[in-house]
Parts: sequence; C-alpha cells; structure tokens
Amino acid sequence: MSLTAKRILVGALVLALVALLGSRALAEIYADALWFQHLGYGQVFRRIFWVRAALHTIFGLLAGAFCFANLTAPFRLSPTFKIRRRRYGNLEIAEAIPTRYWVAGAAVGSLLFGVWSGNYLARTRTFEILVWLHAVPWGARDPVFGRDLGFYVFDLPAYSALHTYTVLVLLGTAILTIVTHLLAGGIRIAGGRLHIQPEVRTHALFFAGCTYLVVAWGYWLGLYGLLNSGRSPTDALGYTDAIARIPGHRVLIVVNLLAALATFAAIRRRSRILVAGSAGLVLFALAFVDRAYPAALQKLRVDPNELALERPYIRMNMEFTRHAYGLDRVERAFFRYQPGARPDARRVEAALAGLPLWDAAALKAVYEQVQTAENYHTFPDVDFDRYGDPAAPELVAISAREVDTTRIAPEGRTWQNLHASTAYGRGVGVVVSAASRTGPAGETIDYLAGLPPVPAAEAPAGLSIEWPDIYFGERTGLFLLYRPVDGGAPQPRSVALGSWFRRLTMAWAFEDRNILLSHAARGGAHILYRREIGERLKRLMPLLVYEPLGSGTGVEAYPVLAGGRIHWIAEAYTATLRFPLAQRGPGGVRYLRNSVKATVDALSGSTRFYVVDPEDPIVRALDRVSPRALTPIDSMPPELRRHLRYSTNFLKVQSSMLLVYHVPGPDSLYHSVDIWDAPRELYPGEEESPVEPYPVLLPDPATGKPEFVTLHMFTPRARGNLRAFLTARASANPEAGLVLHHLPAEPIPGPRQVEALIAQDPFIAQELGLWAQRGATVTRGHLLVVPVDSAFVYVKPIYVSAPGGGPPRLRRIIVSDGARVGVGTDVPSALVALESGVRPAEISLPEEPVTTVGVPAGPGWIAADSLRALIERADSALRRGDLRTFSDLWDEIRRLGRRLGVEPARRP
Repeated sequence: MSLTAKRILVGALVLALVALLGSRALAEIYADALWFQHLGYGQVFRRIFWVRAALHTIFGLLAGAFCFANLTAPFRLSPTFKIRRRRYGNLEIAEAIPTRYWVAGAAVGSLLFGVWSGNYLARTRTFEILVWLHAVPWGARDPVFGRDLGFYVFDLPAYSALHTYTVLVLLGTAILTIVTHLLAGGIRIAGGRLHIQPEVRTHALFFAGCTYLVVAWGYWLGLYGLLNSGRSPTDALGYTDAIARIPGHRVLIVVNLLAALATFAAIRRRSRILVAGSAGLVLFALAFVDRAYPAALQKLRVDPNELALERPYIRMNMEFTRHAYGLDRVERAFFRYQPGARPDARRVEAALAGLPLWDAAALKAVYEQVQTAENYHTFPDVDFDRYGDPAAPELVAISAREVDTTRIAPEGRTWQNLHASTAYGRGVGVVVSAASRTGPAGETIDYLAGLPPVPAAEAPAGLSIEWPDIYFGERTGLFLLYRPVDGGAPQPRSVALGSWFRRLTMAWAFEDRNILLSHAARGGAHILYRREIGERLKRLMPLLVYEPLGSGTGVEAYPVLAGGRIHWIAEAYTATLRFPLAQRGPGGVRYLRNSVKATVDALSGSTRFYVVDPEDPIVRALDRVSPRALTPIDSMPPELRRHLRYSTNFLKVQSSMLLVYHVPGPDSLYHSVDIWDAPRELYPGEEESPVEPYPVLLPDPATGKPEFVTLHMFTPRARGNLRAFLTARASANPEAGLVLHHLPAEPIPGPRQVEALIAQDPFIAQELGLWAQRGATVTRGHLLVVPVDSAFVYVKPIYVSAPGGGPPRLRRIIVSDGARVGVGTDVPSALVALESGVRPAEISLPEEPVTTVGVPAGPGWIAADSLRALIERADSALRRGDLRTFSDLWDEIRRLGRRLGVEPARRP
C-alpha cells in the first residue's frame, strides 16, 4: 500500500471515529428536541441550545486562537525546530522538523484545546450566562458598595464563570507551551543543569503578565465576595473586613495591575529589575495588606471591643437574612398560655379531630402489605391532604401505587416486560385513608382503595377517579414503548416512532438497539421517556431548584385527585448562593423562595409551572429567559389550587433560620440570648429524633372552620420546654399566613418532657411490655402538640403489629396536658381517661362507691365514652389475668352504667 493510500485510510478512520462520537451527541440533541417540542416547550429548548452552541463556538475559538498563537511562538522564536537526542558520549544528533508539520500539529492541538475549553463553559455555565443576559434590577442596594442586589445574584456568577474559563485557558495554554519549548529545545537539561533560552524567558514573562491581570480580576470578584465571607460573629461581613480587607483587596488589585504593566514593560526593556520588583511588591502587599494588617486589627482592636464594633454589621446580616428567606414577612403573635388551664372539652375534641393520628411510615407499611396487588407495586411515600366540603374538610392520607421494577422477579426482567409492557410500565391508582380515625380493631378506614380504585360510601367529596393510570410518577424512570388506542379516553403525550430514521436515532440516543429491532417499536408505536417527576422538571426548567440544597429529601411532590385523574403537584424554588450579607443555609444557599408550583399529569405527562410569587426578581429574570414557560397561579385549575399547601421543606429551612434570627436585635444575637432548638421526641422506638413539621386541620380562630395548617415547635437551646411555635397556613402565596407564636418565659412542657411523662405511666409501660412479651411489634408515632385556647394538648399514637408480621394497627392514643396522661383506643376515650384520672394498673377501689375515682358528671357523650374506655380496660385486665383490677373496674362500670340508665350484667 502506497504512502498516499495509507494516509487516506488513516484519515478515513479518524473521520469515521469523529462521526461516530458526534452522531451520538446529535442523536441525544434530536431526542431532546422532540421531547421538549411534544410537551410545548420547544422555545425553551431552542433558546438553551443556541446559547450553548454560541458559547461553545465563540469561547472555543477564542481559546483555540490564544493557544495556537502561543504554540507557534517557539517556532517563531527559534526558526529551526529540532528534537535533540543524545546517542553516546557528547555526540548529539539533531533532526529538523518541516514548518508545515509543526504548524499543522499546533493547529490540531489548538483545535482540540478550543473544543474542550468551549465545552466547559457551554456545558457547566450556560445557565449563569443566560440569566446574566436576561437580568432584571432587584430594586434594592447593598449598604457597603451601593450595588443593586441583582449584581450579586445575576452578574457575579457570570463574571466568575468567565474568570474560571480564563484561568483554565491560561493554565492549559501555559502547560502546552512548556511542552512545546521542551520539544523545540528552548528548555533542556545538559550537564546536570537546566538551560533556558532567552526567547523562552521572554515568553514566560508574557504568561506572568497575563497571570497578574487574572489575579487582579480575581481580587475584584473577591472584593464583593467579602460580603459573604467575613470575620464577623456571623459568617458575613464584619468590622475587620470593612476597615481592612476591602481596602486591602483594592490595593491588591492596583498592585497586580502595576505588576502586569511592569512585566510587559520588562519584555521590551529586558529588565530583570522590573520583573523582580513587581514580584516583590505583589508578595509584600499580599503578606502585609491581606494578612498581617487584618489579623492585627482583629486581635488588637476588634476582639476587645467586638460587640460595639460589630453591631452595625450584625444588624445588616439580620436584615438581609430575614429578607433572603422570607422571614421579614412572618407575622408575630403572643400565645397567652395559662398554666393549669383546662379548655372546653368540645373545643379540645374539635382541635384534635384533624390530627394525623396515622403516621406516614405506619401507613406506608400498611399499604405495602395490604394494597399491593402485585409484588412489583410500591408506595413511594404517603402525603396528607384535605378533601370534602371546603367548609368542613377532612384530613386524609394519600399515596400513589407505582411500579418498582427492581421488585420484578429476575426471570420476569426481560426487555419486553421492562420497556414494552404497560403492566410493568405504569402504576395504577391511589389509596386514600382517613388520617384521624381508625376502624374497630385499629385498622385503616380506606376511602379509596383496591384495583380498580373504588370510593367507599362514606368517602369525602372529590375522591373519585376515572382514569387511574400513572405513566409519570416518583419512581417511574424507564422509557416505555406505547401504542395509542382509538377512543375518547385520555392518553399519554408521547413521541411517535414513525420512520426508520427516528427509530435509529432513538436507539442510538438511548444506547438500546432493541428500539430499532423490536416489533413493539413499529406500526404506529410511540415512546415515553423522562417519566420520573424530578428528572422531568429539571429538564424542562433547569433554572429552578426542586429540593432545597442539602435537604436530601428529593423532589417534594404529592398526588392530587382532580377531574377524575391523578395529578402531581411539586414544589419549585428560586435560590442563589450569592445573596449578599445573608446567613448561609443548608447546602450553602443564601436566598430561597418557594416561588413556583409545578404540576404533572400522571396520565398524560402534561407539565405546567405556575408562579405564586411574581415579585421575586429571580422569577422575573427566568420568565425573560423562558417566555411563556411560567404562567400565573390564577390560571391553575381551581380543583388543583384548593390542594396547594405550604412547602414543608421550605418551612424546615425557614425554621432553621428562625432558631437564631427571631431575636429582636444584634445584641441578642451576639450574646446568644434566647437561641432556640428543634424539639426532640422518641420516634419510632426509644431513640431520639428531631420533631418534624406536621400538617393538621385546625379551626380558624375567626370563622371556626377547619383550616389546613402546618405546625412546627421550638424549644430553648439545651432545654426541653416549649418556647414558640410556627403555623403555616395553606395558601397560593408561599409566604402568606406564616405566623410565629411566642410563648411566655415559663416552663411549658415540650415533646421530650411529655415523652418522659408517658414513659413514667405504669399502665402504659405495663401494656407496652405485655405486647412486647407476646412477640408483637410496638411502634411509637410522632408526638403531636396542638394549641387549644390557652393550653397545649399532646397526642401520641401507638401502633402494634401482630407477632410474626402483619400490618400495623393503631391500638392506643395517648393524650396529655403536660401534667397528666390519658390513654384510649381513640381520641375521645383518651380525653375521657385524661379527665377521669382512671389508671387501670393503679386503682384500688373499695366496695362502696367513692367520688374520688371515676368519671365526673358531665354531658352524656362524655359518660358514654368513659363507659367504653372502662370496658376496654377491664377486658385488657382480664386477658392478662389481673383479676383484682378487673373486679374494681367492673364495679366502676356498673356504677357508671346505672347513671346512663343501663344495668350491666352481674360480675362473672
């Protein structure tokens, strides 16, 4: 084979490899374009695509040109390009390289370097550039530099991205240039010494001058970064930063600019004094201005007078932190707690009627055992919602039945089953249960259950489902081949696999040849992909955040029944790490707002984004980036709007900030006065865990109608008593209805103290121990604290699973007022036990009736519930063989029965 033929063959192989790699990228882009287009977001895709392509091209060409100019410099500085090889002794053989070879090699290397550099900026920093290009004024300025806050949120991230790109280009080009000089012989080792040609030194001075310029740029960016990386008692700007470090950064900017000018001048004058002097000046400024002076000022002036000097900067931090997390909109109130107060029994019962007595974890265990028709069905999580008459809604638990492909038997995990079977490719229906009530034996009361889901006769209004299919869900990840059917029923929105070319493209994009070969992909077949809610939302609107940074909770989404089908509502957030002067939150975030609600139709996959806070500047910028992708909340269907809630994850972040930033002023924050903690509880066993926010239906103080509210409690740091509580009302506005209720500074029992009180109750301890001895599994529910009038009521459910397994049942409700404990099979009986003081394991009654033991006279409903509680405890005493307790209780039952006009049978 001739030399020319070999070159042609090698060139063809290289082109084929490039085409192969490029075709995969083009196939992915094509699949993206089809997916965005069929969902109605084609304009979003096109804008991101063209901006990314422009960034890749422009900055790739800039990097490539800079690299090429430097790689050809050794040839220009040393026209005879040689490779020196030592053969033996001092004999050295030099081989000259033709100019065209060197220029071609430099061009290829620069092209590859430019592609890599442009790809970095286009792939990782596109969205920072996009937001920067569509930035809007924030409307407020920082008190230090007087800059609009949008400069920090929108501009600085883009400048930082460009700075990082410049550093990478400069560093990469310098490394390639050094290699080139080594090959050219400008840098070599001979006789054990390093020899550097004068031309190489000149080239090195050019890179040194460029480095000074880049360092000066970095100090300019760092100047504004000091607002969030200071030395104050908070982690924001402090006195030392304002007095020493900010001026020091300005000095370093000027010094590095002067050093760059001196270095470039040294190239022309060949002056070593300029080079050494500029380097010495930079090192001196770095050591004294940026290190020694700030440290001395902090040690000698600030530390002895810290509060007086730091007070204005702490005040700034408090103001900006409250604004960053929406805490400046929190309404404050004082809860008039009265020790020993006993609110009206009916008001207590009304307040406790909307408690989630069924714990989400317990319900998930029930559903997994009872409601999974197939072994591959799963319930990813359980959410709480309200259904029924808006004037008198009922709290329910709802969970979607999805498919977990990892549970499919190995022999059933075929490609056909996983990607071309609707039986394994979709979930079916939801299970809805009463959250505040149980059946006679402690089982769940299911309002909507079974396959197909059928509503119970007593189900609240709105719990009906006509199309239960779940093609898009929390666990639905694999792509699915789908063949539309004729008829008027709604169907998934999917991408058609019409032509052979499209099937080939999809097979290449998904790296699955079966898409091309399978008969299931032909004859009018469609393909569904990106079916998992989190992935779907992040692809469509990547500029939003779908889980607060560092929360580790995943995308917060819950199912809603509306229009005879299942919809998902997901919480979306606007966030930034660069909001000035604010405290760092989870994951480093410094600004967080729950400004958008996203919906996904579980059947069709239709996805919409609704703005609930149009005044958020980040939302306004994103609306300019993706026009018509965000819609006002008013356009959300009313049957979905009534199920909106206050984001639990957002509330957790706000609560973590309120632990410190609820204090009135800088002095309180500095002295750590009245710092709070999240309360602790025993859950689910004997181990302690922090109390999480929980939803309840509480009567509205003004109207008396039940309202969906999320509660969260606070305790003083290192103490267990209650100090305050937060109520978050469900609203279309994510920051409306957030009220912080302060409590008087007196020992109000907190969750952990009530847990200790429960643990000391002999009857509860005996009953739990008896269940455990019989092999049953006892699980504690969350301790729920509910404010009623001027008191608190504490409720803790106990779940029991039969020996050998089985679904948990809600067998006991423990109620406490902070000083006493009552236990029953439901809330009314537990309240009666709380008021009566009956303790089956402790009472010892004489033969004659006494007024100190028993249920006080009251309305008939109280006496009836008391009778039921006494019968239940008597039955328990008989089963465990405690005949004395049984006899005492039976006498009490007879006395109470006579008062109700019922004569129980004589004692057996």
